Amino acid sequence: MSLPDHLIEVLCEAGRSLEERSNLIGQDGVRSVTVVGSLARGDFVERGSDVDVMFVHTLGVRPADELCAIPSLRNVVHHFGSPALRLGAATGRQKPFMVDCHFVDCEILEQQPQWADPACFRQEHTERDWNLWVYAFDFVANRIRLWGEDPVHFVHVYPPESYILWALGRLQGTLSELQGGGAREAALSPEIVGRWKVLAGTLLHLAAIYHGSPTLGKTEAYREFQELVPDFNGKNFAEVLWTEYLHGTEPADRGEWLTRCEEFCQGTATMIASS
Repeated sequence: MSLPDHLIEVLCEAGRSLEERSNLIGQDGVRSVTVVGSLARGDFVERGSDVDVMFVHTLGVRPADELCAIPSLRNVVHHFGSPALRLGAATGRQKPFMVDCHFVDCEILEQQPQWADPACFRQEHTERDWNLWVYAFDFVANRIRLWGEDPVHFVHVYPPESYILWALGRLQGTLSELQGGGAREAALSPEIVGRWKVLAGTLLHLAAIYHGSPTLGKTEAYREFQELVPDFNGKNFAEVLWTEYLHGTEPADRGEWLTRCEEFCQGTATMIASS
Protein backbone atom coordinates (compact mmCIF):
# COMPACT_ATOMS: atom_id res chain seq x y z
CA MET A 1 0.00 0.00 0.00
CA SER A 2 1.33 3.45 -0.90
CA LEU A 3 2.01 6.00 1.83
CA PRO A 4 -0.88 8.30 0.73
CA ASP A 5 -3.32 5.38 0.77
CA HIS A 6 -2.01 4.25 4.15
CA LEU A 7 -2.35 7.79 5.53
CA ILE A 8 -5.95 8.05 4.35
CA GLU A 9 -6.73 4.67 5.91
CA VAL A 10 -5.18 5.70 9.24
CA LEU A 11 -7.00 9.05 9.30
CA CYS A 12 -10.34 7.49 8.37
CA GLU A 13 -9.90 4.93 11.14
CA ALA A 14 -9.25 7.80 13.56
CA GLY A 15 -12.51 9.35 12.36
CA ARG A 16 -14.44 6.15 12.96
CA SER A 17 -12.92 5.64 16.41
CA LEU A 18 -13.74 9.22 17.40
CA GLU A 19 -17.41 8.27 17.29
CA GLU A 20 -16.68 5.71 20.01
CA ARG A 21 -14.69 8.16 22.13
CA SER A 22 -17.23 10.93 22.61
CA ASN A 23 -15.37 12.05 25.73
CA LEU A 24 -12.75 13.56 23.41
CA ILE A 25 -15.11 15.67 21.41
CA GLY A 26 -16.71 18.17 23.78
CA GLN A 27 -19.82 18.81 21.73
CA ASP A 28 -19.39 22.56 22.12
CA GLY A 29 -15.90 22.39 20.60
CA VAL A 30 -15.44 20.42 17.38
CA ARG A 31 -18.00 20.21 14.58
CA SER A 32 -16.15 18.36 11.80
CA VAL A 33 -12.73 17.11 10.65
CA THR A 34 -11.80 17.01 6.95
CA VAL A 35 -8.66 16.21 4.94
CA VAL A 36 -7.92 18.90 2.34
CA GLY A 37 -4.99 19.74 0.09
CA SER A 38 -2.67 17.36 -1.72
CA LEU A 39 -3.63 14.19 0.16
CA ALA A 40 -7.32 14.70 -0.69
CA ARG A 41 -6.44 15.75 -4.22
CA GLY A 42 -4.33 12.66 -4.98
CA ASP A 43 -1.31 14.93 -5.43
CA PHE A 44 0.57 13.91 -2.28
CA VAL A 45 4.32 13.54 -2.83
CA GLU A 46 6.02 11.40 -0.22
CA ARG A 47 9.15 13.54 0.08
CA GLY A 48 7.57 16.94 -0.32
CA SER A 49 3.95 17.12 0.91
CA ASP A 50 2.35 17.81 4.25
CA VAL A 51 -0.95 16.42 5.51
CA ASP A 52 -3.58 19.18 5.65
CA VAL A 53 -6.49 18.68 8.04
CA MET A 54 -9.28 21.22 8.58
CA PHE A 55 -11.07 21.37 11.93
CA VAL A 56 -14.40 23.21 12.08
CA HIS A 57 -15.15 24.31 15.64
CA THR A 58 -17.48 26.47 17.71
CA LEU A 59 -14.77 28.20 19.76
CA GLY A 60 -14.74 31.58 18.04
CA VAL A 61 -12.10 33.30 15.92
CA ARG A 62 -8.81 32.96 17.82
CA PRO A 63 -5.11 32.40 17.03
CA ALA A 64 -4.18 28.75 16.37
CA ASP A 65 -1.98 28.46 19.46
CA GLU A 66 -4.80 29.74 21.66
CA LEU A 67 -7.25 27.30 20.10
CA CYS A 68 -4.88 24.38 20.61
CA ALA A 69 -4.71 25.22 24.30
CA ILE A 70 -8.42 24.38 24.62
CA PRO A 71 -8.70 20.72 25.70
CA SER A 72 -11.73 19.84 23.56
CA LEU A 73 -9.89 20.85 20.39
CA ARG A 74 -6.38 19.84 21.44
CA ASN A 75 -7.53 16.30 22.19
CA VAL A 76 -9.14 15.90 18.78
CA VAL A 77 -6.11 17.33 16.97
CA HIS A 78 -3.92 14.86 18.85
CA HIS A 79 -6.33 12.01 18.06
CA PHE A 80 -5.89 12.56 14.31
CA GLY A 81 -2.35 13.93 14.22
CA SER A 82 -0.57 11.33 16.33
CA PRO A 83 -1.27 8.23 14.21
CA ALA A 84 -0.44 10.16 11.02
CA LEU A 85 2.88 11.37 12.45
CA ARG A 86 3.72 7.89 13.74
CA LEU A 87 3.16 6.54 10.25
CA GLY A 88 5.42 9.23 8.80
CA ALA A 89 8.18 8.45 11.31
CA ALA A 90 7.89 4.74 10.51
CA THR A 91 8.79 5.37 6.87
CA GLY A 92 12.34 6.27 7.92
CA ARG A 93 12.29 9.38 5.77
CA GLN A 94 15.03 11.89 6.47
CA LYS A 95 12.45 14.68 6.51
CA PRO A 96 9.11 13.46 7.92
CA PHE A 97 6.01 15.29 6.73
CA MET A 98 4.09 17.70 8.91
CA VAL A 99 0.41 17.63 9.84
CA ASP A 100 -0.76 21.14 8.97
CA CYS A 101 -3.92 22.01 10.93
CA HIS A 102 -6.44 24.54 9.61
CA PHE A 103 -8.98 25.91 12.11
CA VAL A 104 -12.29 27.43 11.02
CA ASP A 105 -15.01 28.71 13.32
CA CYS A 106 -18.40 27.32 12.27
CA GLU A 107 -19.97 30.79 12.02
CA ILE A 108 -17.25 31.88 9.61
CA LEU A 109 -17.88 28.76 7.54
CA GLU A 110 -21.66 29.21 7.54
CA GLN A 111 -21.27 32.84 6.42
CA GLN A 112 -18.78 31.98 3.65
CA PRO A 113 -21.26 32.63 0.78
CA GLN A 114 -21.61 36.22 2.04
CA TRP A 115 -18.10 37.23 3.13
CA ALA A 116 -16.39 35.45 0.22
CA ASP A 117 -18.55 37.12 -2.43
CA PRO A 118 -16.15 39.09 -4.67
CA ALA A 119 -18.82 41.77 -5.09
CA CYS A 120 -18.46 42.79 -1.44
CA PHE A 121 -15.02 41.38 -0.64
CA ARG A 122 -12.81 43.43 1.67
CA GLN A 123 -9.15 43.29 2.70
CA GLU A 124 -9.88 41.95 6.20
CA HIS A 125 -11.15 38.73 4.68
CA THR A 126 -7.67 37.80 3.55
CA GLU A 127 -7.27 36.47 7.08
CA ARG A 128 -9.73 33.66 6.30
CA ASP A 129 -8.40 30.25 5.32
CA TRP A 130 -7.57 30.36 1.62
CA ASN A 131 -9.29 27.00 1.20
CA LEU A 132 -12.55 28.89 1.73
CA TRP A 133 -12.12 31.69 -0.80
CA VAL A 134 -9.20 31.64 -3.26
CA TYR A 135 -9.02 27.83 -3.23
CA ALA A 136 -12.70 27.07 -2.63
CA PHE A 137 -12.94 25.37 -6.03
CA ASP A 138 -10.28 22.85 -4.96
CA PHE A 139 -11.79 22.38 -1.50
CA VAL A 140 -15.22 21.55 -2.95
CA ALA A 141 -13.80 19.13 -5.52
CA ASN A 142 -11.20 17.46 -3.30
CA ARG A 143 -11.85 16.67 0.34
CA ILE A 144 -12.12 13.61 2.56
CA ARG A 145 -14.57 13.90 5.45
CA LEU A 146 -13.16 12.12 8.50
CA TRP A 147 -15.77 13.00 11.08
CA GLY A 148 -18.85 15.20 11.52
CA GLU A 149 -20.90 17.19 9.04
CA ASP A 150 -19.45 17.71 5.58
CA PRO A 151 -18.41 21.41 5.57
CA VAL A 152 -18.85 21.66 1.81
CA HIS A 153 -22.59 22.18 2.34
CA PHE A 154 -21.85 25.77 3.36
CA VAL A 155 -19.21 26.70 0.79
CA HIS A 156 -19.96 28.63 -2.39
CA VAL A 157 -17.34 28.69 -5.15
CA TYR A 158 -16.68 32.05 -6.79
CA PRO A 159 -14.25 32.53 -9.72
CA PRO A 160 -10.83 32.29 -8.02
CA GLU A 161 -9.27 34.89 -10.32
CA SER A 162 -11.59 37.44 -8.68
CA TYR A 163 -9.42 37.30 -5.57
CA ILE A 164 -5.95 37.27 -7.07
CA LEU A 165 -5.11 40.94 -6.62
CA TRP A 166 -6.40 40.87 -3.02
CA ALA A 167 -4.24 37.83 -2.31
CA LEU A 168 -1.28 39.40 -4.06
CA GLY A 169 -1.32 42.35 -1.67
CA ARG A 170 -0.92 39.98 1.26
CA LEU A 171 1.90 38.09 -0.46
CA GLN A 172 3.71 41.30 -1.38
CA GLY A 173 3.75 42.11 2.33
CA THR A 174 5.41 38.75 3.01
CA LEU A 175 7.89 39.39 0.20
CA SER A 176 8.84 42.80 1.63
CA GLU A 177 9.25 41.27 5.07
CA LEU A 178 11.56 38.54 3.76
CA GLN A 179 13.56 40.98 1.65
CA GLY A 180 14.19 43.15 4.68
CA GLY A 181 15.07 40.27 6.97
CA GLY A 182 18.21 41.02 8.95
CA ALA A 183 21.64 39.44 8.58
CA ARG A 184 22.55 37.20 5.67
CA GLU A 185 23.09 34.23 8.01
CA ALA A 186 19.52 34.56 9.33
CA ALA A 187 18.17 34.89 5.79
CA LEU A 188 19.79 31.56 4.88
CA SER A 189 18.37 29.63 7.83
CA PRO A 190 16.17 26.58 7.07
CA GLU A 191 13.16 28.39 8.54
CA ILE A 192 13.54 31.39 6.23
CA VAL A 193 14.28 29.21 3.20
CA GLY A 194 11.06 27.35 4.02
CA ARG A 195 9.12 30.61 4.08
CA TRP A 196 10.57 31.58 0.70
CA LYS A 197 9.50 28.19 -0.68
CA VAL A 198 5.92 28.66 0.52
CA LEU A 199 5.81 32.19 -0.90
CA ALA A 200 7.22 31.12 -4.28
CA GLY A 201 4.89 28.13 -4.53
CA THR A 202 1.84 30.24 -3.66
CA LEU A 203 2.77 32.90 -6.21
CA LEU A 204 3.21 30.19 -8.85
CA HIS A 205 -0.28 28.89 -8.09
CA LEU A 206 -1.82 32.36 -8.18
CA ALA A 207 -0.16 33.13 -11.51
CA ALA A 208 -1.37 29.86 -13.01
CA ILE A 209 -4.93 30.39 -11.70
CA TYR A 210 -4.95 33.98 -12.93
CA HIS A 211 -4.11 32.77 -16.43
CA GLY A 212 -6.74 30.04 -16.46
CA SER A 213 -5.38 26.96 -14.65
CA PRO A 214 -8.28 24.99 -13.08
CA THR A 215 -6.18 22.99 -10.63
CA LEU A 216 -3.93 23.23 -7.58
CA GLY A 217 -2.18 19.97 -8.43
CA LYS A 218 1.54 20.69 -8.26
CA THR A 219 2.51 18.94 -11.49
CA GLU A 220 -0.43 20.27 -13.48
CA ALA A 221 -0.12 23.80 -12.08
CA TYR A 222 3.60 23.86 -12.90
CA ARG A 223 2.95 22.63 -16.45
CA GLU A 224 0.18 25.18 -17.01
CA PHE A 225 2.28 27.93 -15.44
CA GLN A 226 4.96 27.23 -18.04
CA GLU A 227 2.39 27.19 -20.88
CA LEU A 228 0.07 30.01 -19.81
CA VAL A 229 2.23 32.58 -18.06
CA PRO A 230 4.21 35.10 -20.16
CA ASP A 231 7.98 35.11 -19.85
CA PHE A 232 9.73 37.21 -17.27
CA ASN A 233 13.10 37.16 -15.53
CA GLY A 234 13.32 34.31 -13.06
CA LYS A 235 10.57 32.17 -14.57
CA ASN A 236 12.96 29.26 -15.06
CA PHE A 237 13.17 29.00 -11.27
CA ALA A 238 9.70 27.43 -11.33
CA GLU A 239 11.36 24.24 -12.56
CA VAL A 240 13.69 24.26 -9.55
CA LEU A 241 10.73 24.67 -7.18
CA TRP A 242 8.80 21.88 -8.88
CA THR A 243 11.77 19.49 -8.73
CA GLU A 244 12.41 20.30 -5.08
CA TYR A 245 8.78 19.65 -4.26
CA LEU A 246 8.70 16.40 -6.21
CA HIS A 247 11.88 15.01 -4.68
CA GLY A 248 11.90 16.77 -1.30
CA THR A 249 15.40 18.11 -1.91
CA GLU A 250 17.10 21.06 -0.25
CA PRO A 251 19.10 23.68 -2.20
CA ALA A 252 22.81 22.87 -2.35
CA ASP A 253 23.83 26.53 -2.40
CA ARG A 254 21.35 28.48 -0.29
CA GLY A 255 22.87 31.84 -1.22
CA GLU A 256 22.43 31.29 -4.96
CA TRP A 257 19.03 29.69 -4.36
CA LEU A 258 17.85 32.67 -2.31
CA THR A 259 18.95 35.14 -4.99
CA ARG A 260 17.07 33.23 -7.70
CA CYS A 261 14.01 32.68 -5.49
CA GLU A 262 13.79 36.39 -4.69
CA GLU A 263 14.02 37.20 -8.40
CA PHE A 264 11.30 34.67 -9.14
CA CYS A 265 8.95 35.98 -6.44
CA GLN A 266 9.47 39.63 -7.36
CA GLY A 267 9.02 38.88 -11.06
CA THR A 268 5.89 36.80 -10.52
CA ALA A 269 4.30 39.39 -8.22
CA THR A 270 5.06 42.20 -10.69
CA MET A 271 3.72 40.16 -13.60
CA ILE A 272 0.41 39.40 -11.81
CA ALA A 273 -0.01 43.01 -10.71
CA SER A 274 0.51 44.33 -14.24
CA SER A 275 -1.61 41.72 -16.04
